This record gives sequence, structure tokens and C-alpha cells, in this order.
Amino acid sequence: MLIPIGTDRPLRRPTLINFVLVALNIGVFLASAALEKPAPEAREWLYSHGWLDPRGLHWWSFVTYSFLHTGAMHLLANMLVLWVFGGNVEDRLGRVGYTALYLSGAVVAGGAHVLFDTHPVIGASGAVAAVTGAYLVLFPRTVVRCLLLFFMVGIITLPAWAFIMLAIAKDFVYLANSSQAMIDGARGRRCLERAPTWVGTRSGESLASRSFGRGCCRASRSISSPSPARPSGVGPLRRPR
Repeated sequence: MLIPIGTDRPLRRPTLINFVLVALNIGVFLASAALEKPAPEAREWLYSHGWLDPRGLHWWSFVTYSFLHTGAMHLLANMLVLWVFGGNVEDRLGRVGYTALYLSGAVVAGGAHVLFDTHPVIGASGAVAAVTGAYLVLFPRTVVRCLLLFFMVGIITLPAWAFIMLAIAKDFVYLANSSQAMIDGARGRRCLERAPTWVGTRSGESLASRSFGRGCCRASRSISSPSPARPSGVGPLRRPR
């Protein structure tokens, strides 16, 4: 397992939006956890009105679902990646551009889930994948420091493109291993859970390379180039992993 812990690319200025997004995700999770025992009905209401349910769509659900998480590990995984990669992307795109990227990633990934599944979904994975997709376009050769947990523990470094492509490859391996499982409903649905994350990555790449101008990408190449607790009383949840 590779866990990103930082990069060698310094920020040119403090980043506000990335901090706010991380704080919002953590705040919503803590608030929902605090409601679990004293007010389970309120927590159920929060999830049932905030998740993205293909069987009962609301326009706001395409954004609100991305601020809900199934458990602490789900939240930690998403927020760690967002914290490591989001600052540099906001630094390059600016606050407005970065906000648009993040929310667009959530909407596009949510749309992919609606097409592929019929169960409610929560989680920021699609939006975070859009951020890593943009990072892949903007800073492909930035060095990423990773904590290695695989028979041994240590710190290794990888170029950003290698780390992100490994994460994408892991999802494709999962899809390949599950491709024969469509007969098995449970495994088939787990296979489909990966689709929103991949779509989020692709949307981030596209937005970074087109919507925010070619100048950003040219600048990046000149610098870095040589010539990705289910609430009680509610139905099953699906999340892009």
C-alpha cells in the first residue's frame, strides 16, 4: 500500500479553498457522528436527504453526496489525498477555478453513478479524483513522497504521474477481476462502484487541459517536462473507492 504524505512542490501562496473543503468534509462527518446516538432520526434524515439516490434524484444531491462519508477510513483516505494534491492545483487554477473543478468532479462522477447503479451513493471520491486528474495534467513530474506499507515500512518517492497512474491501474485491475462477476449481484455492484472514481479522474484531466486554458499546461510542461459507517436505519450505500 502506498499512502501519499507530501510533494516537493512548494505553494506560491496560502490556499484557502482546499482548506475549506477539507474542513467541511470533516465537519459534516463529525456532526453526523455526534447525532448517531442522541438523535439517530436526525442523522438518518441528513443522509437520506444528502446522498445521491438514482431512484429519487434531487438537483442538490449531485453536490451534497460528496460531503458525506460511510466511516472514518473512507473520510481519511479522501481527505489525505485532497490535502496532498489539492493545494498545488488550487495554487495553479486559483480559487474560482479550483472550486469549479472540485464541484464539477462531484457532479460528473455522480452522474456516472446514476447511469451505472441504482443504489444511493455518498463520498468525495469522485471530486477528489478530479483533483488528482488535474494534478496529472498540470504537475506530472512533481515528486510525491509516499509511505510504503508492504511487508516493510518506509518512505519512497515517485513522480506524480506514476503514483496517480498506479492508483488508476489498481482500479482497472479491480474492474478486470470483477468483470465476470455481473452474474453475482454483490460483486457486480462493487465493480460498478469504481466507475465514478475513474470518471472523476478523466473529468479533472479534461477540465485542467481545456477549460482552464492551455497557458497553464504549457507553463507546467516548461517547468516539469523535458521536451485517483453506514448510518443506522438506512438502506445500502455505495461509494466510489
